[in-house]
Amino acid sequence: MYFFGSVDHDILLEQLRALVEPSDFLFSLLRERVRFVYQEDRDGAAPAHTARRGIPFGTAAACLFANVHLTGLDRSLEAVPALSLFRYADDILLVSGSREAAETGRRILDDGLAALRLRSKPSHERQFAFGAATPETPGFEGTDRLRHLGLEFRADGVTRLSRDKFRKICNRFRFAFRRQSGLLRRTQDPLKRAAQLVRLSREVLERGIRNVAIIDYYLRHVDDEAQLRLLDRWLAEEVLAIAFTDGHRKGLFRRLSFRRLREMGLPSLVHRRRLIRHGHVDSTFLAWRTTRISRGSGGAAVRPEGRPNGAGAKAFSPDPEAAVANAS
Repeated sequence: MYFFGSVDHDILLEQLRALVEPSDFLFSLLRERVRFVYQEDRDGAAPAHTARRGIPFGTAAACLFANVHLTGLDRSLEAVPALSLFRYADDILLVSGSREAAETGRRILDDGLAALRLRSKPSHERQFAFGAATPETPGFEGTDRLRHLGLEFRADGVTRLSRDKFRKICNRFRFAFRRQSGLLRRTQDPLKRAAQLVRLSREVLERGIRNVAIIDYYLRHVDDEAQLRLLDRWLAEEVLAIAFTDGHRKGLFRRLSFRRLREMGLPSLVHRRRLIRHGHVDSTFLAWRTTRISRGSGGAAVRPEGRPNGAGAKAFSPDPEAAVANAS
């Protein structure tokens, strides 16, 4: 849905008036965030403008405004028998075992968006019949997998990372290594470089609220451990490729084995997922808040450390997308 750019300010402000007295200073602050001031260039030379439509995506108030704006639509959809609604901000998913309920939900959704003067991107809309061997029916595309909020739900009951989120997790490690590229270049011993890369890998998973929150969200919902093993092997290959400055080559595991990397502390996404599922890793927000209170720092969350599991594994393609394709 082209939600954030199409929000009607008058409608949103009227909804906010029902929650906050217009004479309250809080309402003045909310109105400033709705009718926000912006500049069209980055150097600040252009004059400032006051937005007439839309709310800025990615700001702290964006999801709050989305929920205020769409709660009435939520209630209308929830009232449809045999229809389940799943919504996060402007991502809306309607699920039903009844074609009639699904079509009723679609009509209510279309009417609700029209009433709010919201626009939806046709390329982001799909109507499909979901099942292992579902034939296409008029108005519904047959499919055996569903992508929603970065996860791929399959008809066989398995939940995996979507291809772009697989790549996104890989990039979290790549960016951490790149930020320390100067230090790594100054280290001449490949084994010492590997140890530094292992430490950086652990920091990605255990420290830094943004990385931890993103990765743990996906680990909490994914149950395809075969795909996570591909991520583990990719990380091991990436560490070796940088440590030995010799690219992604299978022969590097003869110089520093997968088991030895584990003994050095290389983290495992498979293992971390199990820790999360069994309650051995605290909520990211709570750990971060506790750290701030006890140490008075806004830096990073201290994470409980699990014992790394050692297991041998073969190398695979250095391309994460190829890894996903191999797992399909």
